[in-house]
Formats: sequence, structure tokens, C-alpha cells
Amino acid sequence: MVWQAVGYYMIIYIAAIQGIPNDIYEAAVIDGAGEWKQFTHMTVPLIWGILRITIIFLFI
Repeated sequence: MVWQAVGYYMIIYIAAIQGIPNDIYEAAVIDGAGEWKQFTHMTVPLIWGILRITIIFLFI
């Protein structure tokens, strides 16, 4: 079951991450944020809506 859904969710996550503007990451680099800080404080909150939807799909 897991392997059937991996490709579907991966496409959704890739589309969500590509939808984030690069300007936000450039500003974070100027402010001195590392890659981990960018991921935890910027990427995850910006795609949180998509994460919630995929979690709901997973349980349905």
C-alpha cells in the first residue's frame, strides 16, 4: 500500500515546493539562515496546507 501511494504524494510535494518563490530563500540566505533552518522554518510552514491534505488522504 505504501509503495502505491509514494509516487502520488511525491508529485504533490514537489509541486508544492516548486510553488514557493525563490525570493524567500534568497532573503533567508542574506539573513544567515542555513539549509536546515530554511527547511524547518520556511519550507515546512509554507507547504503545511499540502501536508495536511496528504495526511487526510492517507487516512481516507
